Amino acid sequence: MALTALPLEPLLSGTLALMSAFQQADPCPQMAGRIAANLARLAADRHLSDPCRTVMTRLAAQWQARDGTALDATPLWRSTSTSSAASPAPASITAAH
Repeated sequence: MALTALPLEPLLSGTLALMSAFQQADPCPQMAGRIAANLARLAADRHLSDPCRTVMTRLAAQWQARDGTALDATPLWRSTSTSSAASPAPASITAAH
């Protein structure tokens, strides 16, 4: 059985939730990097229209600048890290912090 792409809606809605939470007082320092990585993942998805992917690419660059780290388009739930940031589902990683 071939792997299929994960649904975009959980990643998109979770990323929007993170963006909203970031605007609150005292955001988690890694939140901007997570937002940038999620937006880069969305920008790379061929199921989105070209104009939408362009917007996601621009937003990813803006959030990367807030984080100050290199942009990594690897979805965080696919991370090889053993930290609590890695989780099995995009909805849990994008809305958890």
